[in-house]
Amino acid sequence: MTQILLEKYLASQFKFGFELEAMVEDALIDFSDDYHDEVDYDSLNEAIKEEISTAFNFSEDEIEIKYDGSLEPSNRFDYAFEWATPTMQFTPENLKRSIHGLDYLMNHNFYTNESCGFHVHLSFPNITDQDVIWIISKLSIDKPMFKKITNFEGLNFFNEEYAEKGVFEKIGKLINEEKYSELAQYFSTKKYRMLHIHPQGTLEWRGPRDFLDDYEGIHIVYDFFKLLHEFVSWMSKSISDNHINGISKENYFKLVFGEDVKVNDYIDNFNKKSRFSKMKNIISDDIEKKYVNRFIKLMIKNKSDYTPSVEKILKLYIDDMYADFTFATNILKKLIEMDDISTIRYFFNLLINENNDFGSFFNNNIEYTLFEKIVEYLLQFKEDEKYISNYVYRYFSNLSQDKKYVFEYFVKKFYDKLPSNTWEKIFQSLGMIHKYGKYIIDEKMFPRDFIIVLLERGLFESSDVSDIVSKITDLATQNKNNKIFVKCLYNTVYDFTNVYGDFEERVNNLKGVDNKAYEFYSKIVNAIKQIKENLNRIMK
Repeated sequence: MTQILLEKYLASQFKFGFELEAMVEDALIDFSDDYHDEVDYDSLNEAIKEEISTAFNFSEDEIEIKYDGSLEPSNRFDYAFEWATPTMQFTPENLKRSIHGLDYLMNHNFYTNESCGFHVHLSFPNITDQDVIWIISKLSIDKPMFKKITNFEGLNFFNEEYAEKGVFEKIGKLINEEKYSELAQYFSTKKYRMLHIHPQGTLEWRGPRDFLDDYEGIHIVYDFFKLLHEFVSWMSKSISDNHINGISKENYFKLVFGEDVKVNDYIDNFNKKSRFSKMKNIISDDIEKKYVNRFIKLMIKNKSDYTPSVEKILKLYIDDMYADFTFATNILKKLIEMDDISTIRYFFNLLINENNDFGSFFNNNIEYTLFEKIVEYLLQFKEDEKYISNYVYRYFSNLSQDKKYVFEYFVKKFYDKLPSNTWEKIFQSLGMIHKYGKYIIDEKMFPRDFIIVLLERGLFESSDVSDIVSKITDLATQNKNNKIFVKCLYNTVYDFTNVYGDFEERVNNLKGVDNKAYEFYSKIVNAIKQIKENLNRIMK
């Protein structure tokens, strides 16, 4: 196997790179008593870059590190990050570099767990959408190769949420049944597939995961890159093979997409349109090299001198930003450095909005310190209070459970700065109150009207009212040292029972008249009594 990796070159001239999601042990331990915004993230990222540079022999200028809030470290003091390698030729030297680099990290306080992914990007010269469709089609009917890349040494190289494989099984079934006209719908840039048609013009293999967990030695990394080598060799042969299921490549595309296949664009944001082919190459180069100035100049030009062509080019950039999250964050950092508030607002309109898929991705992955800077800038737009509230709500509603302590820092920093409807937006559901309730520091932040509505909804609509009792009791218990909070919670429940003061009497009147209604409302009465008793006990 080593002989293959170190001596054999691929004639296909494939290129590759990978995205490593991982954690560093005890990276934040020295900051355990400080606010999150006081952690020196720049120094932390520089230290990680230095380790990666040592491990992979890349210059530190080639390395970009970003915090990844979607990952779940095993320890709250561990730092979660994502690193995307530079693009590399698929040569034995670079395979060896990757193997020993990963082994080095896993032996120097880096680790992965089940929340981490390992995404491999593959491409070759002049790759087109038809090449990618052909590879996916061939893979879907090649059961031995499909099995190899979805099951690796007892691990599932697929995930129903982030890297699903079912679509390939559907494609294979339709090809074997010669139902070609039904295939076109399955060839798209939909992100969360085991093998993804990436908008930047690559194949993204999203399946690999967990093979670095509980790391026991370099052999597992060797075996993985042996599989990658076999997969790339298989792709090289598949591209050269002009037949599938007994029909030619030309006829296959006509059967799938119709006679006019050359002029139709079946894969959104992937096919290289002739009008923008040159610009697409420029955009890809800008994103790969993290060159943000051209994009910023286009934004500024389009604000003052709107032209449809510039708008289209900006949208091409936005589409391709899926390929490189760091590029988007670098733009925002540059605009903050320029102190160009109007362009920042324009950037938000392009990128971060509720109707934009990338906006959700950006919000869910942004590092906390940068999120704070965004909020500070948004506060300068007084007419956008609803926008601020929605943006803050989306960030914290998507924050992973182990990261919710950052809400405490956020409250202390923005308590007197944010409009009241921001806090109301955050605490408009019992789930958010239960998640962040212990960080409420003042009665003004606790929207009692919402709690009354939630009590009504929870008690009257829930099949298991004990869940409401449990959640409210838990809220009070975790806040027992915050007397203002517990008293406010108690008064809210008291108000609720006053509103329904004759509720128990009405329930008794149902006895013998409507047994089902009596049984249901009795549960509610008992639940209210239980909540009050629990709160009384906690307040003492």
